[in-house]
Formats: sequence, C-alpha cells, structure tokens
Amino acid sequence: MQDASFSQKQADREYLSEPQQPDPAAPIPNLSASRCVGGVRYFPPVAEEGCDILFVQIAVLPEEASQIHVTAHGAEIPRKPGLGTGPAAQIIRDIVNRFPNFHDSRVGFASVIPWLLPKTRRYRPNKDEAAKGADYLRAQVQRIKPKVIVALGMPAFKALSSLRISYDDARYGWFSTDDGNIPLYCSFPSHLLLTQPWTQDAMITDLQEVYRMAEARATRLSFSPVNIQVIASIPELLALIDYWRSVGAKCFSVDCEWGRGGAFVDCDVRSIQFAWNNSDAAYLRFYDEHNKRYLADSIREAYLAVGAHLEDYFQECGATFIGHHFSADSPVMEYWLGITTRGRCVFDSEYALQVADEYASRGLENLALRYTDFGRYDMDLVMWKRANPGATADGYHLIPDSIMIPYACKDVLTVWRSR
Repeated sequence: MQDASFSQKQADREYLSEPQQPDPAAPIPNLSASRCVGGVRYFPPVAEEGCDILFVQIAVLPEEASQIHVTAHGAEIPRKPGLGTGPAAQIIRDIVNRFPNFHDSRVGFASVIPWLLPKTRRYRPNKDEAAKGADYLRAQVQRIKPKVIVALGMPAFKALSSLRISYDDARYGWFSTDDGNIPLYCSFPSHLLLTQPWTQDAMITDLQEVYRMAEARATRLSFSPVNIQVIASIPELLALIDYWRSVGAKCFSVDCEWGRGGAFVDCDVRSIQFAWNNSDAAYLRFYDEHNKRYLADSIREAYLAVGAHLEDYFQECGATFIGHHFSADSPVMEYWLGITTRGRCVFDSEYALQVADEYASRGLENLALRYTDFGRYDMDLVMWKRANPGATADGYHLIPDSIMIPYACKDVLTVWRSR
C-alpha cells in the first residue's frame, strides 16, 4: 500500500475542518457516485434497486468523506470516499452478516444531507437544509425501492415520515414512509457506534428486529402463537384454576395494570395478568374503559373474591412468581388482593437486564425485541395516548380493552419468554 502524500493529507484535513457548503438556492445534483459539483463534494446513496435494507443517516460522517484512511498502526493510505465506507458502516455490515438470508451486499446507505456539514454542527442540519435534503432523499427512496428502511436518528425518521412523534415513542417501533408505504424503523444515529461503543449491542437488537420484519415480509418466518383468555366471572376463574391444577402450573409471570389514582396501593387495579408458558396468558378483568364491573358487583368484592381463590391455589401448589420490576406489583397484590408475595419472586427481568448489561435499556419493549418475536408490541397504546393527550395522567382506566388486553398479556408473556 502506498502512503498518502503530504499534500493529500493537508488537503484532506482542510476539507474535513471547513468543508464548502452549497448555495441554499442550488438544487442537489442527481449523481451516481461521489464527486464535486460547484466546489461541493456530494455523496449520493450507495444502494442497489430493491435492496433488502436501506440505512438512512442524518448526514455524511467525516470518516466517509475523508480521502485518507488511517490504519490501526497509524499509516495514512489514500481511499475512495463514499457513503457506507466508514467504520460505523462496517460495524453495521458485520452485524447484518450475522443473520441467515441477510448479506451486506444487499444493504444500502443514504443520507438526508448528502454533503459534509461544518465541524461545529456535523449532525445538526438547519431547518432549510433538512427540508432540502428530505426532498432529495424521498426521490432517491422512490428510485431505490428498498424492502425496509432503518432511520439512523430522528432527523432521518422525520425526513421520511410526517408523523408527529417523539424519539422515545418512535424508538424500536415500525411505521411507514409517507411515499411508497415502505416499512420504516427508528434506530439511533450511526456515529454513536464509534463514540459510545456500548451502543453496538443496541444495534444488534435493532437489526434482530429488522431481520424479523424482513423475513416476515418474505413469508419465511412464522411467529409463535399467543393464546389469551379473558376472565370476567368467578366461574371462569375457577375453571382457569382447575386447568392450572391439571397441567401442574406453579410458576407464573404476573403483572398488574393500574387504573385510577396514580400508582401502588393508592390506585385501584384494573386487571391482573398471568402467563404460565410461552404462549398462554390470562387477563383477569375487574373493569373496562366504560367502568363496567366484572367478577363481582363492587370492585372491593371482586378483589377479595379473586384474591382468595388465587391465594388458595398458590398456597396449594407452592407457586412462585416472575415479573418485570416486581416490586411495583407485589404491594398491589398484597394490599388489594391478599396474595402473599414475600419469598415467592424467583426472577425479575428488569434486575436481570441490569446485572447482565448496565448500559442496556431496562424497558419491556427492549426485552421483547431482544428475546421474543413480539417486536414493539405497545405501539397501538402509544398511538392511542398520542391521540388522547392527558387520558392516562391518572392511570390506564380509559384505555380501550381492544388495546389494553393484548398489550397487558404480552407484558407477562415477554417476561416468561425472556427468563
């Protein structure tokens, strides 16, 4: 390999430090390869038409724009700049190659801003630049027609979707592009893979979910079945307990949904859910979004009756519990339902996540992405909350059963599958 000349190195450093910016009125040229136009170096998408995944980043990374590659031993070698050529893209490619039926030759890279921004705001385009880049990007997406798009950061997501949503709500979720109805996944900015190395585990989780979606669209993947029982009367509860007894169920993933009044023992309990294997869950419904009562005429009578029957069986079989942040559910179970929880919790998935990886997100949505095929299963709830601002300020009592029941049962199934 030939070392770069002094003049090459100097020119590259000057470009990276103060890259020339385009005239705001000038259109973005439609190029097939990286080159200079009017003194500005542009970086078009690097992707085949119909590629499996198109990664869309906020702006060109300096490592991609540089014409000099610095090796691990300090040698500086000339290289051809372009999107998808830097170390962050190589990390993504390496992760992609972990999955069957995926190969990095079938992925592409694009950027909302197809030129290198100034050093003082590398990944923060102004409003006019973002709007101009979004128009260009949408045209490129229409040409490439990828099967799935991964937005590497919220500006990339906003360039392809007009949905008004926060990053926290969009993270791990699936949406559709405004044009073409292409599945759109929201990840984090790719430069963090270099500045915060622990995010590489998060990218593995993201691409596991992207793989799940791509395989599902190719009809190569079948999802695990989910069977949900809604218990709305004491006879139904007794039949459920008889079934547990017949199959020898004695370890339960458990979770409570709080209704009005805040949290812990100050609230009331809208439901309690149990899972006892990978696919079966029961939703014990005390009331619905219309405040219709189930299991007994009054809420207190329902708590006492349900708790008594459950506690009798749990004592009989020597039941143990698993949960996610179980210390939030156990006071409610003890205080309202009279179910003994002390000494019965044998696994807490939130605690296990913290022990295994202190940097990992401890939310159930991250747990579901890592260890189940549920994906971000709470998106219906997230979108309902956005359409009904303030409706959950005092609890979950107004959420429709059509959303609440599958969401609540997947909470307990996620913990069971991840244990």
